[in-house]
Amino acid sequence: MPRGKKIQTPSLQPESSSMPHEEEEEMKHDISKLWDQVQQVSLAQRGIESKMDGLKKDVEAKMDGLNKGVEAKMDQFQKEREKEREREKAITKRKGKNKQRKANGKQRKERECKEKVGSMDLNEIFCR
Repeated sequence: MPRGKKIQTPSLQPESSSMPHEEEEEMKHDISKLWDQVQQVSLAQRGIESKMDGLKKDVEAKMDGLNKGVEAKMDQFQKEREKEREREKAITKRKGKNKQRKANGKQRKERECKEKVGSMDLNEIFCR
C-alpha cells in the first residue's frame, strides 16, 4: 500500500436486513476491530520500513568508512613499499660502488706489484 494514502471504507447503503439487530451490531463491531488492526499493521509496517531505511543508511555509511580505511591502508602500504624499493636501490648502488672500489684497489696493487717486479732483477726475485 502506498504511503500516505488512507484506506477508505466503502459507504454502504442501508439495506433491509434479514439479520437481527444484535448480529448486525456485532458484525459492525467486528469490522471496526478489523479496521483498527489493519491500521495498526499499516503503522507498524511504516515504522519497520523507516527503521530499515535508517539501518540501510548506517550500513552504507559504515561500508564507506571501511572502504576509505582500506584505501588509506593500501596507499600507506604502497608508499612504504616504494620507500623500501628506494632503500634497496641505494644499498645496491653502494654495493656496486664498493665492488668497483675494491676492483680498482686490486688493479692498483697488481699494477704496483708489476712495476716493482718489472724494475727488479730476476735474481732478486728468485733469490730472496
